Amino acid sequence: MIAVASFQSGAGGRSSGCSSGSLVEGQCSNPTGNAECNIGLDDIRQQMLDPHNFYRCKHGSPQLQLSSQLNDYAQEWAEELAATDSSEHSTNRGSNPPNRGENIWTGYDVFRWQSYDQFTGSTPVSDWYSEIVNYDFASGTLNSSNEHFTQLVWKSSDQLGCGIATAQRAYGPKFYVVCQYEPAGNFGNFDLNVPPLV
Repeated sequence: MIAVASFQSGAGGRSSGCSSGSLVEGQCSNPTGNAECNIGLDDIRQQMLDPHNFYRCKHGSPQLQLSSQLNDYAQEWAEELAATDSSEHSTNRGSNPPNRGENIWTGYDVFRWQSYDQFTGSTPVSDWYSEIVNYDFASGTLNSSNEHFTQLVWKSSDQLGCGIATAQRAYGPKFYVVCQYEPAGNFGNFDLNVPPLV
């Protein structure tokens, strides 16, 4: 049987030995851009919100705000993914179009994340954003190689919730990350909602 662990909510400042520093490019900043570890679920959620807003700033999209309700939905689905070792999208978001957008990331790295506190929330967000190379701003065409990027910067989305769970595998901890967005992205006007770099 696989043991599934949820990150616990952490309060207060950063633990000793866990450093963080800002990443700044022009007018856009990521206060936790150089974090080296986490001190709990709240810390990871902040580490995910900050790069979302950093990348959105680079495209002129307004900042997202964390939603406790979306956090709960995302956490529930992350735990389901860890229990089933899956990366499927959730099925309770409505349909055609869904009322919540969703990005999912799963991964492990035995060299970087030998324990749960070594994982940082910026990793999945950076991976999603890297799909920008697969997006043609001239045509505004959505496909499976750029859909995480387009949801990340989707201009009309204004709420974010993220969840993370882990399962111990033979090679070490595997991480399951879910972020949900309201209003949902990837439906509607791509020219308006996926702006190029400013």
